[in-house]
Amino acid sequence: MKKLDRLIPIALIEAGKLIDKKDDKMPREYKGYISSFGASVIQSGLKAAVAFYENKTADSKQNKWKLTQAILNILKADGMIADSYDSLMKFVVSHECNSNLSKSKRDIIDAATALKLAIRTFKMTEKDQDHA
Repeated sequence: MKKLDRLIPIALIEAGKLIDKKDDKMPREYKGYISSFGASVIQSGLKAAVAFYENKTADSKQNKWKLTQAILNILKADGMIADSYDSLMKFVVSHECNSNLSKSKRDIIDAATALKLAIRTFKMTEKDQDHA
């Protein structure tokens, strides 16, 4: 079984946790945030991208850190990351000197891709709704 096929069912569960309980729809901002995550990793590097997305004080319409938490949960559920990590940044920093970081980077991008595909299966909120 291909890795992405294995990750998508897990990603669907994690994406479901992002749904706005008021209208039972996915906040549309998450679609844009997760779409730009991979590009951020390529352009800025894994550590910088994860740091940007895990900033809990960032002024954004939705909480970007929920995406890195979802990615972490996908990797944990698939057994690619130990359950002891409570943030994706802690995992990345602890493995930055490790020769397996490039494999870990690939795993993180694969989990983000699965999450991106999963998010797109949900109904999105309207563009002009305020979900801050």
